Amino acid sequence: MTKEIRNQLLTIDERVFYGRGEFEDSDTWNCIIFGRRKMQIGSMDQTKTFFVAIVRENEMEEGVELKVIEAMKKIGLRLPSSSSIDYSYVQRAADTVVEIATMELAKVEKGCG
Repeated sequence: MTKEIRNQLLTIDERVFYGRGEFEDSDTWNCIIFGRRKMQIGSMDQTKTFFVAIVRENEMEEGVELKVIEAMKKIGLRLPSSSSIDYSYVQRAADTVVEIATMELAKVEKGCG
């Protein structure tokens, strides 16, 4: 599943990282980071939850979050109905703020358990 997620995210951003970003020796922090969040096993299925964090210097381009959601739908990942996209900010330098949008997406697989 991580290979499919990476391939879909590469259609949105050329810098995609698993687990954490690699910012050392980089001119920009613009990238997408993804990883596993949790797996719930039920009697008839399992739900795998992943996170996607869109990282942008200064300001995130309008609608990039929706592009990520649409790309993830193509491989069966969905935003859970009660979920939201959370935004946070980090100061990189005196004049540069980094905006981060984080979301969780889940996929239910039948026949496990």
